Amino acid sequence: MFPVLALAIFCGLLAQNTQGYASPQAIVNLGPEMLQRLISHRLDSQALVGRLQNLPLQSILQGGSGGLLGLGNLPVLGGLVDGLLGNILGVKIRNIELLRLDIRLDEVAKHIIVTVPADVEIEINLPLSLGRLLHVKLYLDIQVAVRILTDPVSGHVKLVVGNCHNNPGHLRITLLNNKGPLLQTVNNLLRAVTDILEKTVPHLLQKELCPLVNMLLEDVLNLLQGSSSSYVHGDMIQLRPSSTSLRNGVMQIGYEGTVRLPGGQNYIVPSGTAPLPHAPLGDAPMNMLLSDHLLSAMLRAFLTPRAINIHSPQEITAFSRQMAALSGFKGAIRALQVSYGAPVLAMTVGRIEVKQNIDVKVYSGRHLFTVRATVTSLGAVSVAGGSLRLTLHLEGIDNLSLINSSVGNFDVQHLTGAISHLVSGFLLPHQNHLLAEGFPLPLVQQLGIDHLNAAPGQNALLLFAPPLAS
Repeated sequence: MFPVLALAIFCGLLAQNTQGYASPQAIVNLGPEMLQRLISHRLDSQALVGRLQNLPLQSILQGGSGGLLGLGNLPVLGGLVDGLLGNILGVKIRNIELLRLDIRLDEVAKHIIVTVPADVEIEINLPLSLGRLLHVKLYLDIQVAVRILTDPVSGHVKLVVGNCHNNPGHLRITLLNNKGPLLQTVNNLLRAVTDILEKTVPHLLQKELCPLVNMLLEDVLNLLQGSSSSYVHGDMIQLRPSSTSLRNGVMQIGYEGTVRLPGGQNYIVPSGTAPLPHAPLGDAPMNMLLSDHLLSAMLRAFLTPRAINIHSPQEITAFSRQMAALSGFKGAIRALQVSYGAPVLAMTVGRIEVKQNIDVKVYSGRHLFTVRATVTSLGAVSVAGGSLRLTLHLEGIDNLSLINSSVGNFDVQHLTGAISHLVSGFLLPHQNHLLAEGFPLPLVQQLGIDHLNAAPGQNALLLFAPPLAS
C-alpha cells in the first residue's frame, strides 16, 4: 500500500505545473536539512580544525594595543597592557568545536547561505606578575554565499561559491576565568585582547580558512551539478542537470535525460506526458520525481526485443500437456521459443503497468505453430544502494491469436494457461534478472540514503526519503 500523503500529492497537486519551458524528465527537491547533511558529510572537519589550530594568534596579540579602546591615552595603564601583551609567554588553542551547520535559502537573492559555526577556546599564558592563565572563548561564524547564476546565452544554470567571511555580528569573545588578583588589569588586558581579535580574526579567517571552505563547497557543488549515467547493453542512459532554483524553501534541481546509442548518436528523452507536478517535501528531507517517458526509456534500454530459446524439460512438458487437450493435435513438442517486443509503460496513481507483445513458437522436428499474445505486468519499484529497480509481476494474458500453423487451426484460448505459466515461470524471471542491475539515481548514494519509498502517480513516479534520524 502506498502512503496516503504521497497519493494526496499526486491527486491534489498535479495541476500545479510550471509552464513556458521544456519540462525536465526528473526533479530532485532538497530541503535545508538534507543540504546540511550533504555539506556536513563532505566537509573535512579535521582540515578545518587544523587550519584553526595554526592561526598565528600569539604573534598578533604580542603586537600590542596601539591605542586601542583609548588605552593609549592612559600612559601608565596603556603601557602596562602593552607590556603584558608584548611579554605573553604563549597562546595555546585548548579546544575547537565545530557546531551544526546552518543552511538558509534566500529565494529573492538566489543565494544559499552556508554558515559554519565554531567555538575556539584559547589559553593565554600571562607573565608571572599576574600568576595566572587567561582562558578566552571565541564564538565564530564562517559564512559563505552560494549563488545561482544563469548564463544569458545558453540559459544553463550553475552554482558558484561567493564571498566567504566571518559574520562580524556573531564574533563574541568571553573570559572563562574572571576571578583572581589584579582583576582590573586583567579586564583591561581582556579589552585589548578582545579588540585586537575582533579586528584581526575576520581577516585571518578570510585568508587562512576561507580558501579551504570554498574548496570543500566547490566539491559539494560539483556533486550537486553532476550527471548520473548507466551503461545498459551498450547504450548509455544519462541524467544531466538542466535547471536549479530555490522554491518554497527547497532547492530544486531539474534533469534532462539522454540515451547515447552504440553508434554515438544522442537520443534526448522527450518530456513526459504532462509536466512534472510540484511535490512538497512534507516530513521528507528530499524527494524525487521521474517522468513516465524517462522510466519508459530506462525500461526499454534494459528489455531490448529478443528471442529466447527454451529447452527446459519442465516447461516443454507443461506446455505439451495443454496441447494434448486440443483435438486433432498429435506429435511431440521438443522446443519452444519466446520473443518479446519493446515494452510499453503507463503510470496512474498507485499503479505501474507494463504491456509487451510476445510470440511463442512451438517446434517438434519442425516449426508447428506460432501464437501471439499481449502480456500485462504490474511493476514494483524499489530503491536501494542508490539505484532504482523495477520488478515485473504477471497480471494477465490476453489478445491470443494464431499467427501461423502447420497443424491446422485450433482455439488458441485453450493455451492461455500454458502461456501464462511460460511467462510467469520463465520470461518474467529472465527479464527481472536483467532489470535487477538497476539504474543509478542522481545524488541518492552521495546523500547517504539507503532507500527511498515509491509512490506511482499520474504519469510520474514520486520517490521520497524517510525523515532523517535526529
